Amino acid sequence: MVTCPTGPRITRKLTGHVPGVAKALRNPSYKPCGTNTFLRTAPLLTSERPGAKSPVLHRFVGGQFSVEGMIPWSRVRERLERARNYWLATVRPDGQPHVVPVWGVWLDEVLYFDGLPTNRWVRNIAANPAIAVHLESGDDVVIIEGMVEVVTTDEELGARVVAVYAAKYDDPFPEPATRGIFRLRPRTARAWTENWEDATRWHFPER
Repeated sequence: MVTCPTGPRITRKLTGHVPGVAKALRNPSYKPCGTNTFLRTAPLLTSERPGAKSPVLHRFVGGQFSVEGMIPWSRVRERLERARNYWLATVRPDGQPHVVPVWGVWLDEVLYFDGLPTNRWVRNIAANPAIAVHLESGDDVVIIEGMVEVVTTDEELGARVVAVYAAKYDDPFPEPATRGIFRLRPRTARAWTENWEDATRWHFPER
């Protein structure tokens, strides 16, 4: 990430999806805060998500940032709500990566999930709460990143979490209002389809 004195921060370089950009960024003449034909600073645009806490999205295609062809946040939300398995990427205390699928509930723009204290990923989160989560498809990609916290909900929210959970899975159900539950508030989200030109990224304001 680069802070430029004459413009907004460059928050993303989509080197994996734009042909030629990765090579260009390795060019000694590349200027993070200067004029480059292959990179532009991202405008701040709100997605379809209503309310004051809407994520900000960024999109890069064809050598410039554009608002056309973006994936709407409503579509990403639907995928997160309907998903059965969520792949968690955590880091072991020794720095080695660890991935595992878990059951969860996407509710009110937050991911809730449960696990045992003996689970490797639970112990990883205790040491480092920064995680990434992605859904199963590699052709219709959704990835969210953020910090995990353990919360004990009130009775009303706990009942809502359990109701959504019960509609997707069998027993055992979590007990958010008594035993607590893991909560991931996303800081960033990314999505794209096999047509990489619709690649879109969202940044969530602090809550």
